[in-house]
Amino acid sequence: MNKEHSDVGSRRWSLHIDDSGEETRWELQWESADEFARHIAKIDDFPDALFPYPVQSRDERSLIVSSTGAETLASVAYEELSNAALVGVFESLGKLLRRIHELPSPSGFGDHQFGGAYHTFNAFMASAFTALSEAILELENDEVRDTAVETMANLRHELSAFHPHGRSTWTVGRPTPTRFSVRDNPTEVEALLDFGSVALRPPEYDLAALRIYGLLSDHPVADRAFWKGYGAAVTCDLSRRITYFENLINLERLVSRPALLPASK
Repeated sequence: MNKEHSDVGSRRWSLHIDDSGEETRWELQWESADEFARHIAKIDDFPDALFPYPVQSRDERSLIVSSTGAETLASVAYEELSNAALVGVFESLGKLLRRIHELPSPSGFGDHQFGGAYHTFNAFMASAFTALSEAILELENDEVRDTAVETMANLRHELSAFHPHGRSTWTVGRPTPTRFSVRDNPTEVEALLDFGSVALRPPEYDLAALRIYGLLSDHPVADRAFWKGYGAAVTCDLSRRITYFENLINLERLVSRPALLPASK
């Protein structure tokens, strides 16, 4: 059987699954050559456990990998899981994201290897706002453009209140359900499938993105399990900072530039 997974309304990344033979084959495809190159570089640099799938072949913008016994998190029917199984899924998701956020990283923001590296958070955000402004000018719908302009004005105004307390971390950028793989017995999140938008950002960016893409919600069991796995408590300050990045990510999606990197085309 052949199946295809991709982000709704986006063709930046997609996953084609062929499980018609003895071995399941996944074809991962990127629209952007830059994002494909970033993925290759990161799976070479990061621990193998974060992408534990043998690469069978590759071309300019895609990989074929062997993935026997794994599925994507998007395939999990949460309503069919027991509370214990939900805990296993979301606690393992929290642990995986914490491992990514704790990877050794240089100081600064952006992506040193692919250009667009910035010494300070303010410089990184200024560059992002410039790119967002250019994207807003390309919008044809006046109502959408007005909403985007107002949102960015609010983000600029609030920026000083949400300045990072610490250094940046490696972040996923687009942590959608399709981009995580899971294993059964028990059902646990195993790996990240797309490193194409990985960059140095405040870790709260990913925490906000998990909410935007529907992985974190108000479900009491799943929410508690995630934060236990991640090893953090949702303080008032953290909640406010996550909300700021939720607004930023919503703006990026509004202008069709999800997980915008200053160096991205």
